[in-house]
Formats: sequence, C-alpha cells, structure tokens
Amino acid sequence: MRILVFGGGRMGLARASHLANCLECAITLIEPQDQTAKTFLEQVPGAIRAENIQEAIECGADGAFICTPPRSHYYFARACLEARIPTLIEKPSTLTLSEAQGLVSLRHGLGVPAFVGYHNRASTSVSFLKH
Repeated sequence: MRILVFGGGRMGLARASHLANCLECAITLIEPQDQTAKTFLEQVPGAIRAENIQEAIECGADGAFICTPPRSHYYFARACLEARIPTLIEKPSTLTLSEAQGLVSLRHGLGVPAFVGYHNRASTSVSFLKH
C-alpha cells in the first residue's frame, strides 16, 4: 500500500508514524521545508520524499493525508481526488465554503472517498475538559 503524506509537521508525522506501526505501507512525503522533511524521514523508517505533487501522484497511491496549513488543503485535495486517490483532509477542509462545496462535488462526481479528520474529537484531553 502506498500512502502520500502532504506536510511533515506534527499531524503528518503522527499519521505516518501510526501507519508505519500498523500497516505494511510505503509512505511518500510531500514537504517543501528541508528541515521538517529531514526530521520526518528520520522518524518514519522507509519513508521517501517526493520533490513535488506531480512526482508524488505519478508514483501512484492508495491513499493520501493532507496535513498542511489550511491555505493549501484545497489545492492538494483537488489534485488527489482528480487522480482518484482516497483522501483524508485535516480540519479545516478548506478556507471557504465554495472550495469545500467544490471538493464535495468532485468527490461525488468521481466516486472517490474523501474524509475530514477531526482528531480532537477523540482526544482524551478534550473529553476531560468537556466534562
């Protein structure tokens, strides 16, 4: 299984580390910052870094995690969906309602699974604070 991880920061690293520990998969990182990429690759054994989104998508993928700053979510999610790659987008999915509606329409039109990750809903710290 080949998984694309867009963004090597905290959430990208968490998603990739979990995958690397649970599944046998090849992880490809898309991260423009060299130091962030270096740290990610040191902590996720076997992961490789793609130079750009086109290179990553051309390698083929079974899934993608969009863990970048929100301003880039729409661009990366659209590219993944157009390539028919099932995609999880960290919240917020987009910065505008029209972008979100565009992704929903694209997802339905192509029949590609897409999800938004609300990681704090499962956080024990958040649950504790709510009660």
